[in-house]
Amino acid sequence: MIKSIHIRSPLISVITVCRNAADLIEPTILSILTQDYGSIEYLIIDGDSSDNTVKKAQEIAKLFPERKVRVVSEQDAGIADAMNKGVRLATGKIIAHLHAGDRYMDNAVITRVMNSYKAVGWRWAVAESVVVDKAGRCGHVYRANPDFRILLKKNCIPHQSTFLDKDVFDKHGMFRAELKQAMDYEFWLRIVFKGGERYQVLPFAATYFLEGGRSAQVIELIRYLSLLRKELRAYVPNLTRMDDSIFLGRVLAFATYARLRDALRKITFGIFTKSLVFFAALAFFLGYSTAGYSESTVRHSYNRRLSSIKMEKLARPNTEIRAILLL
Repeated sequence: MIKSIHIRSPLISVITVCRNAADLIEPTILSILTQDYGSIEYLIIDGDSSDNTVKKAQEIAKLFPERKVRVVSEQDAGIADAMNKGVRLATGKIIAHLHAGDRYMDNAVITRVMNSYKAVGWRWAVAESVVVDKAGRCGHVYRANPDFRILLKKNCIPHQSTFLDKDVFDKHGMFRAELKQAMDYEFWLRIVFKGGERYQVLPFAATYFLEGGRSAQVIELIRYLSLLRKELRAYVPNLTRMDDSIFLGRVLAFATYARLRDALRKITFGIFTKSLVFFAALAFFLGYSTAGYSESTVRHSYNRRLSSIKMEKLARPNTEIRAILLL
């Protein structure tokens, strides 16, 4: 049941960007409109879909007449342009982006977020996001690091579980529309190291993040990340080329690990062989991830990651191993 809107309840605007997402949009919309927090504005920004995405979105929205829902469908210049359009249309105090295919974990997520906002008064908060594939299998937990400096080594902030005061956009500008990938990472770097913003880490998971999408195009992603690393030196002058190499190598290593993991799921050889190949890929990823750190940091990072791997045997023929890697 949706709680009644109290006059003191801050309005949160949730923005869903989509295009030709008829097969993905329904669980996303339902996870938002069934939240028990009353003061939600929902904006669906569609990029002129040629399938029935818009029709499906409008039909679902009609089932929740008590909700404030707006569907906009028109051509745009890409994902960042659509995200910016949603921010400009939003009237809420807090802004969140939850794109087609992603969903909130339960119907009390927004209540927990807004209770934290009212108690702490943060300008920017980040919760965890659980990465899943189309079959619903968990890949890893995307978790923010409370030390903002870790952003120089990896993007530890899942945009699906990010909540921003709209004043952050008013003060620092929007996502850069010319970027086809990593526009969120560029925004985090800019507002942290140039703008001086800091984020609050929320102690819970907020979303399921459907893996794949544009970020699965690794070569393009590496190209944009290389550009961002060069631009970052304008306000973080002590970065070195070695730092850049470690950062980009980690991205490439994780992409390799993820693709091998997906390939193993389709192969029917035995459990022992699968386990051996999986851990070989994991060792490669962990090794590249820790390159360039001190010996004690490497040992701590390795032990932390290794202790967080949980193995679950699936009860079906051609048994496979499913790993939840807490990064």
